[in-house]
Order: sequence, then structure tokens, then C-alpha cells
Amino acid sequence: MIPSVPMCRGKARWLGVAALGGVLLVSRAGSAQHARIHGIFTGSVGFTDNILSTPEVEASTPEEERIYPEADGYGVVSPGLVFRYNTPRTAQTLNYTFAANLFFRHGEANSYTNTLVYASRFVTSPTTQLSLGVVGTQGRLNTFIRDQDSGQTPLTALPAGGTSFVQGGVNQGFSKQFSPSVSVAEALGFLIYNPLTDFPQRTYNGTGSLAVLRAWENDTGSFRLNGAYTHFDNVATGEPGTTERLGRDQLITTLLVGWQHDYGRYFSHQLDLGISQATDLSGQYAQLYQPAALAALRYTREEVQAEAAYSHSAAPNVFLSQLALLDQATVRAAAPLSQVARLGAVGSLGVQVNQPIVNGTLGNAITLWLADLALLWVPVRRIPELELELRYQHVNQLAAASQIVRNSLTLSAVFTFPPDREPQMRIAMTQPFGGTQRERPRREEAPQENEEQEQQGQPAGQGE
Repeated sequence: MIPSVPMCRGKARWLGVAALGGVLLVSRAGSAQHARIHGIFTGSVGFTDNILSTPEVEASTPEEERIYPEADGYGVVSPGLVFRYNTPRTAQTLNYTFAANLFFRHGEANSYTNTLVYASRFVTSPTTQLSLGVVGTQGRLNTFIRDQDSGQTPLTALPAGGTSFVQGGVNQGFSKQFSPSVSVAEALGFLIYNPLTDFPQRTYNGTGSLAVLRAWENDTGSFRLNGAYTHFDNVATGEPGTTERLGRDQLITTLLVGWQHDYGRYFSHQLDLGISQATDLSGQYAQLYQPAALAALRYTREEVQAEAAYSHSAAPNVFLSQLALLDQATVRAAAPLSQVARLGAVGSLGVQVNQPIVNGTLGNAITLWLADLALLWVPVRRIPELELELRYQHVNQLAAASQIVRNSLTLSAVFTFPPDREPQMRIAMTQPFGGTQRERPRREEAPQENEEQEQQGQPAGQGE
């Protein structure tokens, strides 16, 4: 039985409502030069056939021990604020979002999150650029998570049950352009995930990368060295008859060579090849060597975005408290269907094979299948900031001893005020090695006043 949500959730709801109401008070100030503020509200109703992601019952299970998946309807309420401040040499974004997933008959399965993200970019000289970011999240998550759009749903293996947690992270990036075609970039990041339990399985994750890039007319070559250190607290040993818990320290080092080629203005491909070394710094100091790879074909413009990608990489999963080797293939797309009817579509199809790395060896694989499709409609031409969405999601998580199948259908309304005229990416591009899609040396001395590059903060283990 999942414990009830703490009383502070009520306060969190009022905080979200108050934040949305603040739009009316500060919209005039947001209209000042370089500053803009937008309120976003999403309301949804839906139905799912497996609210707690309960595994399917095996035929050999005695009748008195069988637990069957339960169905229920639910509502989602998600207000938020986005504040942007731009100058010719800076771009800054502050984003707050409250999201609550509330079931009609099973309150023990409810989820909520408060998320605050700050992202900034500074042109520090004609040849250098600095970026800084902070993200903080507090809330309670069950296995039923609906806080990403259809084109951005991550493929992530999840445990059973619900967890209250606090999470925070910081990131930094710096680039130096030595010539019109050669540049060097470095990045650092640190994240803490702290579940609020009696024996918290905390995760501490630090990352760093150094890249050299060379650009030609239609090609970009890169050489990158990545490192990631992860410490897990209070990890169960998994041995029968014992409750012993221990800490686990793991290090991943990856060396990559990359090539990106543009086919005109919109089509491009990316190919990264290299090798990863996963080292278990606890116990026997075991090591595991694996190839690292990413192959992606992309089409990117304001109206249509699409990507087909395959990646082979190692990454931590904060929910399962483990380092895992991931093989992942995805297809994501967003496109208008009819300009006259104001219809569009967005969706993701993908499969992931997740193999935990323990003491330098690979454990039993978890295979996750995902289909997430949505039909979008702007009902009134004169109010384009109002959008209706009909969304279907299918998840199938197959492990050695269990299988979880879940289907859900959701109807949502999204309202943005004032309208946000900045182009937005509706799909999440694959980034297993911490790089950006278009890491080309800058050819301008400063960003334009209306140009923005918003960085999204995401908890480790939830994103791709």
C-alpha cells in the first residue's frame, strides 16, 4: 500500500494557483523592453487501465496472492510561468511549473511536482560564450507520470510504488572560438536526488565534458571526452535473507569522434562513435568496456520536426539506483495535418533495452516499449494560444520475472497567455552523450535581440 501524500501537497497546489494568478499582476511589467512573461495552464481528464503499473499475474501464482491491475479515471492540473529577459548579449529564462496527477477513486496513486528552472546564456566576448543553469524539483511521483508532451516522453524503467523526493542540479558550459571554423567547448554538471524515505537511496551525479569542433561548409567534426561519476546511497545487496544496504560508486569515461552533415537547410545526420569504460569503484574495482554510438537522421524546421535515432550508451537511473547499459531506438515527429482545419500531430515510438551494470558485469535486461501519439487542434483561429489535445499512450515493460502493460487515453486543453511567439521544439532530440544538436562554432559576435536558446532542465534518469 502506497502511503498517502503529505499535507504539504495542499500548500503546493495553492502555490501553483497563486503563481498562475500572478500573470495578471505582472503582465504589464513583462511587456517592458527585453522582458516577457507567459502564463501556461494545462487541464486534462483521462483514463488508464493500470494506475499503479502492477505487473501482470502469472498463471502459477496462487489465487490468494494474486494482485490484478486496477483501472481509474484521472485529472491533471498544471499551471506554470515562463519569464524571459533578453539583451543583445544575453538570454535568460526562468520557468516554474506545478503539475498534479489526481485519480478519481485511488488517491494513493496521486502524484505532484513543483519544478523551477533557470537557464542563461552570456556572450562574454566576441569569441567566448558562457551558459549557466539551475533546476530544482520537489514532489511525489508514482509510476504513472504524464508531465512531458507526446514528442518528449522519455523511455525510463521505473520501480513499483510511489516516492516523495527532492532533487536539485546545476550546470555550466563555456565555449571559445579560435577561428571561424575551430572552437573548444567544456561543460560541467552536478545533480542530487534525495527520496524522502527511512533509508533514502540518494544519488549524487557529477558530469564533465571537453570537446574540440571543426566546421566546414556543410559538415562538423568533433572530438569529445566525457566523464561521469555517480554515488548511490543505501543500495540493497539483493542477496536472499539479508537487509544489508551499502554505498556504490561508479565512473563512466567515454571517448567519441563525431560527424554531422547538413543536407540543405533542414535535413541533417549525426554519427558518433567511440568507447566507454564503466568502472565500479566499490568492492572489487571491476571494469566493463563497451562501444558508444549514436546514429540519427533529423528534419528540423518550425512547422515540422522529426528524428529517427539509435544509441548505445551507459547512464544512471536515479529511480532504480543503478548504472545501466542502454540500447535505444526511437522515432519522434511533430507536423501539421491540415492548415484549414488547424489540426496537427505529435508522437513518439521507441524501444529500450536496459541492462544494469553491477561489479563490472551486466545483469538481467529490462525491455521497455513505448507508443505515445497525440492529435492537436486549435479550435478558434483568433485564439491560437488555446490548443486541445487527444492523446493515447501504451507502455510495455518486460523484465525477467514480470511484465507491466499500461494503456491510457487523455483529453487536454493548453492555454498560454500572452501568446508565446518564440519557436518551440515539440520533440526531444536524442542526446546520450551530453552534447547539443548543433554544436557549430558561432559565426556571429552576439545573439540577436529576439533570438533565444532555451535550455531545459531534466532530472537524470528521466531524459534521454
